[in-house]
Amino acid sequence: MQTNPTLNDLNALPRVLIELKEMLQKHDWFYSYSDDHRAWQKGHDQSLDIYALLNKAAELGYGDAAKELHSKYIPDVLKGGQQ
Repeated sequence: MQTNPTLNDLNALPRVLIELKEMLQKHDWFYSYSDDHRAWQKGHDQSLDIYALLNKAAELGYGDAAKELHSKYIPDVLKGGQQ
């Protein structure tokens, strides 16, 4: 097995990547524009959870695959030149 597989290398997603994918799909990417502090706080907390899971995936050897997932779900307008 490769040290750091990408999404194309994986036949079935490991649990950490499944969880990350679900979080990315549900995340309100534009929470920071909310006038409602509760909506902002929820989005901020989710964002912290996503980055914690990205770090966990990297520690488990799935960093490249996790980055691919993140890149797939983050809206283009928020990528800031990462393309």
